[in-house]
Amino acid sequence: MLDLLINNSLNLTEGTDQYDISGADFFNGLIKENYNISLGYHICEVFPLNSPYGAVYVSERNSETNDFRVIKKDIQTKTSTLMTGFTQEVYQDMEKMYQTSPKRTSGKVLSGITAREENQRLLMLMGLEAETKGTLTIQDSNNLESIILQLSRKVSESVLEMNQDTYKTLDSFCVLDRRYAAAVLGSFNFMTEGKERSLFVGRVGRTDYYINPFPNTSSEFDDSFDYSYEIEDTPVPNYCYVGLVHDTPGVSSIIFAPYKYERQYITDPGTGNIVLILRDRYGLVMSPLHKPLENRSMLHKFIIEGA
Repeated sequence: MLDLLINNSLNLTEGTDQYDISGADFFNGLIKENYNISLGYHICEVFPLNSPYGAVYVSERNSETNDFRVIKKDIQTKTSTLMTGFTQEVYQDMEKMYQTSPKRTSGKVLSGITAREENQRLLMLMGLEAETKGTLTIQDSNNLESIILQLSRKVSESVLEMNQDTYKTLDSFCVLDRRYAAAVLGSFNFMTEGKERSLFVGRVGRTDYYINPFPNTSSEFDDSFDYSYEIEDTPVPNYCYVGLVHDTPGVSSIIFAPYKYERQYITDPGTGNIVLILRDRYGLVMSPLHKPLENRSMLHKFIIEGA
């Protein structure tokens, strides 16, 4: 999947004589860094695209005839144009400051920009699509073991409900508010196979827990919000999100479809500086098996409160 994105970027040859961050090694570092901090690569089925449009096909049991049918979900990519602020002056300053090639450092900075936008759109989609499962009131909320026990039980109930109609997978993810993510992070289960994932806080049973990367400022979600448009600093609700995720195609709750990273140098009309902009092209859709109107939701959310 990473090779696909890298190969798509090799035909981009723009640059300047003074500095050049358009090479394949730079994009290789950028994509790897973005992979680490973008939730889409970890809690979704990753479905790379070779064109701006695509579709996924999943088999589903027909309860009326007791046979299987194939259902389809279309994917259309959206483009996020991100101004980086990277000028020749910034590039030279970074080179002097870190006493090394700025490619690696700039890759980390730029990947943070694209990953933040990807995470924000993903959280908005989850807020719109998730079925609300009430409030989890944590008894003895100062006891770490008590928090993890009650939280994992609530998450497991959601996972089992998602598998009730047709078994998909018991592997799941949970995106948590900072306070309760700290309880998982402080437990003895916070390492999994030595993987370094910056938003990953721990694994309990067959569930990977991640921290919600945005400060929670509201417990209510504006259902009128359209996540397909440009996102500013829209508040992310204080919800805990639970869904399924596995390497097997067709069983994960959400599909993340990366298409292309593109970069372009433009002249800032206000300053006259040549600056770098990024275009991140990808699609985000729910699984074809996600049918909340038929009481077969593959994504749940609930609020956590202390007693």
